[in-house]
Amino acid sequence: MKINKEENVIKDQYFDKFVKNAKQSRFYIDTNRAVLITESYKETEGEPSIIRRAKSFKFILDNMPINIEEGELILGAQSCEPLGVLLYPEYNSRLVEEGLDSLSTRPCEPIEVSKKTKKILRERVFPYWRGKSLHEVFWNRCSPFLKDVLFCDNQIYPPKDNELQGLGAIGTQGIGHIVFNPRLFIGLSNLKKEIKEKLNKSKDNSSELFYKAALISLEAIYNWIKRYSDLAYELGEKNSDLSVKNRFFKLSKICKCLLNNPPETFHEALQYFWFLFVASYIAEGGIGYSTGPIDEYLYPYYKRDIEKGILKKEEAHNLIRHLFVKFGGWLTYSLKTDDAAKYHTGYQSFHFEIGRAPKKGRPTVNKLSYIFIDTMIDLKFVNPSIRVHLSKNTPNDFLEKVVKLIRTGTGHPSIFNADLEVKYWLNNGISKVEATEGTTCGCVTPVLYGDSGYNYMGYLNVASLLSMSLNNGFWKYSNKQVGPFTGNPDDFNSFDDLINAFRKQTRHLAAANTLAFNLLMQCYAELCPAPFTSIFIDGCVENGLDKSWGGAKYNFPPHPSCVGVPDVINSFAVIKKFIYDEKKLSWKELLAAIENNFEDNEYLRQMLLNRSPKWGNDNDYADEIAKKVVNIIKEEYEKVTQVMYIGNGPQGSKDIAFASLGANIPFGKAVGALPWGKKEKEPVSDAISPNHNTDKNGPTAILKSVSKMNNAKNGFAILNIMLTPSAARTESLIYFLKAFLELGVSHVQFNVFDKKTLKEAQRNPEKYKGIIVRVSGYCAYFTELSKDLQDDIINRTVQEEII
Repeated sequence: MKINKEENVIKDQYFDKFVKNAKQSRFYIDTNRAVLITESYKETEGEPSIIRRAKSFKFILDNMPINIEEGELILGAQSCEPLGVLLYPEYNSRLVEEGLDSLSTRPCEPIEVSKKTKKILRERVFPYWRGKSLHEVFWNRCSPFLKDVLFCDNQIYPPKDNELQGLGAIGTQGIGHIVFNPRLFIGLSNLKKEIKEKLNKSKDNSSELFYKAALISLEAIYNWIKRYSDLAYELGEKNSDLSVKNRFFKLSKICKCLLNNPPETFHEALQYFWFLFVASYIAEGGIGYSTGPIDEYLYPYYKRDIEKGILKKEEAHNLIRHLFVKFGGWLTYSLKTDDAAKYHTGYQSFHFEIGRAPKKGRPTVNKLSYIFIDTMIDLKFVNPSIRVHLSKNTPNDFLEKVVKLIRTGTGHPSIFNADLEVKYWLNNGISKVEATEGTTCGCVTPVLYGDSGYNYMGYLNVASLLSMSLNNGFWKYSNKQVGPFTGNPDDFNSFDDLINAFRKQTRHLAAANTLAFNLLMQCYAELCPAPFTSIFIDGCVENGLDKSWGGAKYNFPPHPSCVGVPDVINSFAVIKKFIYDEKKLSWKELLAAIENNFEDNEYLRQMLLNRSPKWGNDNDYADEIAKKVVNIIKEEYEKVTQVMYIGNGPQGSKDIAFASLGANIPFGKAVGALPWGKKEKEPVSDAISPNHNTDKNGPTAILKSVSKMNNAKNGFAILNIMLTPSAARTESLIYFLKAFLELGVSHVQFNVFDKKTLKEAQRNPEKYKGIIVRVSGYCAYFTELSKDLQDDIINRTVQEEII
């Protein structure tokens, strides 16, 4: 990239500092948001919750410190300094209070907490929120039945999860899963005008409250942008260097233009996008944010500026680098509890969506798509998390560019099948026109802009359903009867009896999971509505309803993220083959071996490991069982009513997803030994990826197994594949990606490493700080992961050849 003299100054003053920030992770607690929202809530006692929420958002943006670094080209951040961690006491005050003293010394993701910070929080924040924060309210409203299914002890708060199912992330961090909507490019003034017109025509109290809250939220954004405009102008006035002065004045003018006009230039569009995107995180927190197809909606601005000669390609590339630095060096972390940090170690992921399904008059990729990939190849950041949506119509040279990024070994990109996404939406009753407008958020969740965002209901330990099926509904980890009585295995006369027991355990947990989720969503609707991000969602403004009240155009039912499905498949294959088909093993022998963790019975364990069909080998015996397991989970969730979804439009089928985000490690410890040969402390499978070293026939066989699961109907699944550098040849990977599309697999992502390198990095972390790996739905620096998570990645099957 050509860089002129002035740009060299920018690079020296800005990039060297902030690229370094993006590649280290000593976070610190920023108390500003926590203090400001607490002060606002004290002032608005008795007012409707949606108005309180909007006023608190405005109070935060009006009063939080802001800063502009010299050389910065994209303004706005959630903290005044990089790597500041915001607190959301309205969700999790008690949990933060309980863990405050251990934050700076915990082994995973330590966060600096000064004595001053502790004093501020203990005096000005925590006392107000005791008994009021969402998670504590949810806990107090849970029935003993729900607490038994969710927590080990239903008397103690903060609770300890019983590792059957997890609502923790959305119950303690905010829901997140927000997708930027390019409709917002009509500009602040037009958004205000639209909402004011709706308010004037409103005839009911709920819609009137929503429109008032939305207008307060837009006023907050207006004031926040104006603060940056004024600060940039002030800094320009004070600076004697003419080039620096003019740069500040230009930034001030860009911000000022955005106050009353839609963005017109590429720089304005980038800046406008970033202001709204980062503000949504300040407003709500949570995880799983997505840009939507950013290459598509920014391209008209890029194309017009290039054609008019007001923007050079090198300048555009530089602006994009600045945007990546914003993601990588600033917006990086969501606070987790100590237990969560052990297994979901790594930066907060913000998903950068590139590519789309083909549509008449619209190519699948454009010039910006290539620039975004090149930028990540150059910078090698953890964030943003690059996602590429490929189609059979994607040009070969773009596939080559994607493969080049894969070969960097950074875990980027995560690859989605855009053609399958279209089929998915058609199966959900969406029109052909809208079906091409889908994207993703969270780990692998397909979404439309009309989707409410409430489509993720935590993790389901599918392996626990098997364990309870083998123990008559008793859950050993929490030492209590959690599931229904479904009989002792000795009394199962056929494999179908076991399948029926598994179905009953699934039905029970699905019902409990849904009840808990509905209760949690009711708490959100009552305590933490979302007037600002509701503006992002088609339907909310039209219907005059917050997204938490069902205002979206489409309100698709939520799905569980299933963990440990391959463990169930492989265990069922063992049982069917050795107990029922060949009668070489009795239930008594198998259950005793599991109970004793295969101690003094390694011969039996090796037989189970090596002589039974395993998932991921294109073996019809195992793959037919896989379809049965997946269908049972889907069918039982479809039977359960989701009471909170009251919006208009197609309800769609209740899908299931396959993602783990590190939950496979604690879930594996909780579930103990399993019939396929897993020992008690070992993790269960990572998402839909085969259990470690059970896939023997190469990565193409894995694709063929996954392709048999009717992915366009059942939901999307994370598939991790580890390649040696010698296996990651460009031509081989291109053919593999084409096979991925042709077979109808929904997702795939790669780690490209020699295991020796990862083991050496584990032993000598100081020498390997820059190694990035793909964990699950996110990337992370390998040396910052917990040892359990490092071991899980190291133990994945390494593919030495793509066949």
